[in-house]
Amino acid sequence: RLRQRGAAVHVIGTKQAVTDLPEHAHLRGVRSLHPAEEQVEAAKDAAAERAGKHRARRASRLFDSRQLTLDQRARGMGGLQCSCGEENLIAPDHEPRYATRDVLSHELAH
Repeated sequence: RLRQRGAAVHVIGTKQAVTDLPEHAHLRGVRSLHPAEEQVEAAKDAAAERAGKHRARRASRLFDSRQLTLDQRARGMGGLQCSCGEENLIAPDHEPRYATRDVLSHELAH
Protein backbone atom coordinates (compact mmCIF):
# COMPACT_ATOMS: atom_id res chain seq x y z
CA ARG A 1 0.00 0.00 0.00
CA LEU A 2 2.76 2.44 0.84
CA ARG A 3 4.44 1.88 -2.51
CA GLN A 4 1.12 2.44 -4.30
CA ARG A 5 0.76 5.78 -2.49
CA GLY A 6 4.26 6.87 -3.55
CA ALA A 7 6.04 6.32 -0.24
CA ALA A 8 9.81 6.52 -0.27
CA VAL A 9 12.74 6.70 2.13
CA HIS A 10 15.55 9.05 1.12
CA VAL A 11 19.03 9.01 2.63
CA ILE A 12 20.67 12.44 2.79
CA GLY A 13 24.42 12.10 2.20
CA THR A 14 26.85 13.60 4.68
CA LYS A 15 27.71 16.37 2.21
CA GLN A 16 24.09 16.99 1.23
CA ALA A 17 21.27 18.96 2.84
CA VAL A 18 17.54 18.36 3.21
CA THR A 19 16.81 20.84 0.42
CA ASP A 20 18.94 18.84 -2.00
CA LEU A 21 15.97 16.46 -2.15
CA PRO A 22 13.58 17.45 -4.96
CA GLU A 23 10.51 17.55 -2.70
CA HIS A 24 12.15 20.16 -0.43
CA ALA A 25 14.24 22.11 -2.98
CA HIS A 26 11.72 24.97 -3.02
CA LEU A 27 12.52 25.63 0.67
CA ARG A 28 16.26 26.24 0.14
CA GLY A 29 17.28 29.43 1.93
CA VAL A 30 13.79 30.15 3.29
CA ARG A 31 13.89 31.26 6.93
CA SER A 32 10.66 29.91 8.36
CA LEU A 33 9.07 26.74 9.61
CA HIS A 34 7.68 24.01 7.39
CA PRO A 35 3.86 24.36 7.35
CA ALA A 36 3.46 21.20 9.46
CA GLU A 37 6.02 22.52 11.98
CA GLU A 38 4.18 25.84 12.11
CA GLN A 39 0.98 24.06 13.15
CA VAL A 40 2.78 22.13 15.91
CA GLU A 41 4.49 25.27 17.24
CA ALA A 42 1.21 27.20 17.19
CA ALA A 43 -0.49 24.44 19.20
CA LYS A 44 2.37 24.40 21.73
CA ASP A 45 2.25 28.19 22.05
CA ALA A 46 -1.52 28.11 22.59
CA ALA A 47 -1.22 25.40 25.26
CA ALA A 48 1.51 27.36 27.05
CA GLU A 49 -0.62 30.51 26.88
CA ARG A 50 -3.61 28.69 28.40
CA ALA A 51 -1.41 27.31 31.17
CA GLY A 52 0.12 30.73 31.84
CA LYS A 53 3.58 29.46 30.87
CA HIS A 54 4.07 31.32 27.59
CA ARG A 55 6.88 33.50 28.96
CA ALA A 56 8.73 30.46 30.29
CA ARG A 57 8.30 28.69 26.92
CA ARG A 58 9.78 31.65 25.07
CA ALA A 59 12.66 32.00 27.54
CA SER A 60 13.54 28.28 27.33
CA ARG A 61 14.15 28.37 23.56
CA LEU A 62 17.81 28.33 22.64
CA PHE A 63 16.94 29.97 19.32
CA ASP A 64 13.87 30.87 17.33
CA SER A 65 13.38 28.10 14.76
CA ARG A 66 11.59 30.56 12.50
CA GLN A 67 14.91 32.37 11.96
CA LEU A 68 16.68 29.26 10.66
CA THR A 69 16.50 27.60 7.27
CA LEU A 70 15.36 23.99 6.94
CA ASP A 71 18.96 22.96 6.25
CA GLN A 72 20.16 24.63 9.46
CA ARG A 73 17.68 22.88 11.72
CA ALA A 74 16.98 19.46 10.19
CA ARG A 75 18.71 16.36 8.85
CA GLY A 76 15.52 14.57 7.94
CA MET A 77 11.82 15.01 7.29
CA GLY A 78 8.81 12.85 7.94
CA GLY A 79 5.81 12.10 5.83
CA LEU A 80 5.05 9.91 2.87
CA GLN A 81 8.48 10.74 1.43
CA CYS A 82 10.61 10.64 4.57
CA SER A 83 14.35 11.13 4.86
CA CYS A 84 17.22 10.99 7.30
CA GLY A 85 20.92 11.75 7.31
CA GLU A 86 23.43 9.08 6.32
CA GLU A 87 25.33 9.64 9.57
CA ASN A 88 22.33 8.44 11.56
CA LEU A 89 22.26 5.13 9.70
CA ILE A 90 26.01 4.45 9.76
CA ALA A 91 27.11 5.13 13.33
CA PRO A 92 24.70 7.16 15.45
CA ASP A 93 26.44 6.26 18.72
CA HIS A 94 29.55 8.33 17.97
CA GLU A 95 27.54 11.34 16.81
CA PRO A 96 26.48 13.35 19.90
CA ARG A 97 23.48 14.82 18.09
CA TYR A 98 22.01 11.34 17.53
CA ALA A 99 23.51 9.25 20.36
CA THR A 100 20.17 8.55 22.02
CA ARG A 101 17.87 8.75 18.99
CA ASP A 102 17.01 6.88 15.84
CA VAL A 103 16.02 9.55 13.36
CA LEU A 104 14.82 7.11 10.69
CA SER A 105 12.32 5.51 13.09
CA HIS A 106 11.21 8.96 14.15
CA GLU A 107 10.66 10.15 10.58
CA LEU A 108 8.92 6.93 9.55
CA ALA A 109 6.51 7.43 12.45
CA HIS A 110 5.29 10.66 10.87
